[in-house]
Amino acid sequence: MKAVPRLETFHTLTDDGWKLALHRYPGKTENLSPVLLVHGLASNRHNFDFPIPEKSFAQYLWRRGFDVWIVELRGAGKSSPPQGLQWLTKNWNFDHYVLHDMPTAVDFILEKTGHRQLHWIGHSLGGILLYPYLLNRTDSTLKTMTAIATPMTLGVTPSYWKWTSKIDPFLKVLPFMPYRTLAKLIHLHPEWFRKAGNFNLFVKENMDVETLRQAAEVAVDHVSSGVIRQVHDWIRHRRFKSFDGKIDYTVEPEKIKKPFLLLTGISDPFTPVKEVEPIFEKIGSKKKKWVVFGKVHGFLSDYGHIDLIIGTHAAKEVFPVIGDWLEENEGD
Repeated sequence: MKAVPRLETFHTLTDDGWKLALHRYPGKTENLSPVLLVHGLASNRHNFDFPIPEKSFAQYLWRRGFDVWIVELRGAGKSSPPQGLQWLTKNWNFDHYVLHDMPTAVDFILEKTGHRQLHWIGHSLGGILLYPYLLNRTDSTLKTMTAIATPMTLGVTPSYWKWTSKIDPFLKVLPFMPYRTLAKLIHLHPEWFRKAGNFNLFVKENMDVETLRQAAEVAVDHVSSGVIRQVHDWIRHRRFKSFDGKIDYTVEPEKIKKPFLLLTGISDPFTPVKEVEPIFEKIGSKKKKWVVFGKVHGFLSDYGHIDLIIGTHAAKEVFPVIGDWLEENEGD
């Protein structure tokens, strides 16, 4: 019987008053650098700590001896705003994650553990946040960087974003995109959602009904309209900038010097090989690795976006790649 880890939850204040939740599976040894897991858009800690234990990437890393931390960005999970429901009338954008949430989370973990560096693992938006973090804080606090299903270019526009961009006029009035409410429909009819197609999110052969049901129940959160509108602006103008347009967040691959691991699904419309490859080739790190998960590369299934972390074969095929990578680079 596998050991059951003990989850600890901490709260720390950002400099603009948000109380961020940080969840920890304490490591078995102090020798290994802590691991920070950063969830994707419209998600929370359950993105990486799935309620089905064998699908929890956080618990997998803990069993390998790592000190695992999961941050919940503002508006997600157990993170809370300065004054009750203030966030319903004053939304935020991607810049708040960059300037306030991630520096606060990283500093708290390093202070709590006594380490100088940590491993950053981000899924989708959680990986995108790596790029502006490097501009804002340099890479001195990072031991390795792992990006899962993370776009590296704005050269493509998946059909999902083409649809949501049509509701921008409403997003100027609505405080948030009600993803959690929409997920309730999936929770009621997960089999229909799975059969209907991947909706840019997963390959249906790599996703079972029970996983979809539980993901819809606990792993989806509302997202501020400011964040969604900013993403729409990136795609519409092919520019990765701050909300006011004054800061350019565009990834400069030559400046990425720390060990960098990139994992993409062969059927993920957000990370098409032809768009990712020229960027990855320019990454300046002497230690870099890119794995494309699909049958043509010898894997059991093709992969999309979210099935890279909660898919049917993820625990067997994806988790070990990351765990091995962390161990290989721990001593550097």
